[in-house]
Amino acid sequence: MMNEFQYFLAQRGRRTELRKSLAMTLEPEELPGGNWLMTAERSWRSGYIVPVWNSEVARRTRAAGGFATWREFRQSTSAHGLWAQISPYGLASDAGVAVPRLLSMSYKNPNFEGKETEAKSVNISIRGVEHTYAEERNSIGSSKGPSNTKYVVASVLHVVFLLACYEYGSGWPWSEVISIAERQAAKIRSQLSDGSGLTTD
Repeated sequence: MMNEFQYFLAQRGRRTELRKSLAMTLEPEELPGGNWLMTAERSWRSGYIVPVWNSEVARRTRAAGGFATWREFRQSTSAHGLWAQISPYGLASDAGVAVPRLLSMSYKNPNFEGKETEAKSVNISIRGVEHTYAEERNSIGSSKGPSNTKYVVASVLHVVFLLACYEYGSGWPWSEVISIAERQAAKIRSQLSDGSGLTTD
């Protein structure tokens, strides 16, 4: 994670790039079942996360000028919650390398309560992406009871997205999580289809 000074630096950049990333990020009305509210939103310049601070990948990412975005959503009629993160990279190959690593470098939900008790990788297939990593984690210790979170990280060209679908109780079915991931991938690809912001190797 970034410290406060790095986060301050990561707010500087072209607003047009921020708007591009926001346009790629899921909105409440695009989530299944209705009755979704966006409860939090963050953004920062891509490439300013500590684990890749001095790497060539981070240098190329910062030079590209893109913004990472993070949104949290809650469904008022269920125990479902979701957060989505978009992270543009300098090259498509850099995005592919980042996919299995992004969970350790992503924005941490400040509202998370409890302690993780189990984590396992899961093999899934998502249409419309180049690289995929999925993981399931269980947690205890929250005042709301045990929780289950299903993570999907995937790349579309030079953009990586991360979804965390969580619920206090048994958790979301993987079929629903995959459907949301495919919707997110399609939205990113649609935003990039006119060539704006397109970065290839």
